[in-house]
Amino acid sequence: FDDFASPFSVCRPRIRKKGGNLSATVAMIVFEPAAGVMEIAPLPAENREFTRYELTLDDEVRERAEKAM
Repeated sequence: FDDFASPFSVCRPRIRKKGGNLSATVAMIVFEPAAGVMEIAPLPAENREFTRYELTLDDEVRERAEKAM
């Protein structure tokens, strides 16, 4: 996680723009394809809790992912 407006930050908190529209970083996604794991934190500037998803890869996809690393 980071601090908004610091160099290289990505987690922007909800900010109301002109016209009433909201702007924010919608989600932070950490994906480890070879491990078959994806973790998602919605609105990461306000929520530091990830939901973990485990993905099943068939052997061919797993082999290609391992070769790419």
